[in-house]
Amino acid sequence: MVRSATPEVVFILVRPQYSGNLGSVARVLRNFRQKELRLVSPAAPWTEEARRMAVGADALVQNAACFHSLKHAIADLQWTLATTSLRNRGDREPLYLRQVVKDIVKKATANRVGFIFGPEDSGLTDEEIGLCRALVHIPTSETYPTLNLAQAVAILAYELFLADLPKMGSRALAGGASLEGLFSHVREALLDIGFLHEKNPDRMLQVIRRILSRAQLSEQEVIVLRGICRQIIWASCSNARLEQGGQAKKSLTQE
Repeated sequence: MVRSATPEVVFILVRPQYSGNLGSVARVLRNFRQKELRLVSPAAPWTEEARRMAVGADALVQNAACFHSLKHAIADLQWTLATTSLRNRGDREPLYLRQVVKDIVKKATANRVGFIFGPEDSGLTDEEIGLCRALVHIPTSETYPTLNLAQAVAILAYELFLADLPKMGSRALAGGASLEGLFSHVREALLDIGFLHEKNPDRMLQVIRRILSRAQLSEQEVIVLRGICRQIIWASCSNARLEQGGQAKKSLTQE
């Protein structure tokens, strides 16, 4: 079967540990016409084993952009999906790959989409999963559920390869850096008005992250929400100054 076009997405490996997997990932990405690989703090070196497993696809790894953190690796991407097992998802509901692949392909027409894979032994951390807009799960046998890293990449790339391109594209979404800026702004505003608990604000903020991620915000919508945050912060500071002024005036009157 010859495909006339395949949606291109970014495949991101976080702290990959085994050189053979680097080569195998490069090979399967070439098999299914994917061109961009990114690495986050890779522990695996490029070895002769990796070169043999790549079977001529060496350039994909050798030209891969490297980052110190996942946050920086996805800053320019508008839609990011963390690959996870059902036991490593917290309280977030994962999307089953085959059910959502058409939506992913549609988003890729107007947005930079990225799939994120964790290290072979432990998977992505809760913090890393929290940075992603959604979770995607590949169903496997309950008695033997774990996939090899390169196998997981191959299945995802294969499903994208077979997916029909949509007749209508998706709208453009806000990038990762814009959303992180919004989340920081929301955190500041909600702390100022006392909605978030000062000793543990991030627990509630994770819920707010999920709500805003499901909204699939555009850049313009992010700008509007940040404007609301600025107004909340300004109003909170103004009220605090008025209260301080009133207390000072009351103190002088009493004297």
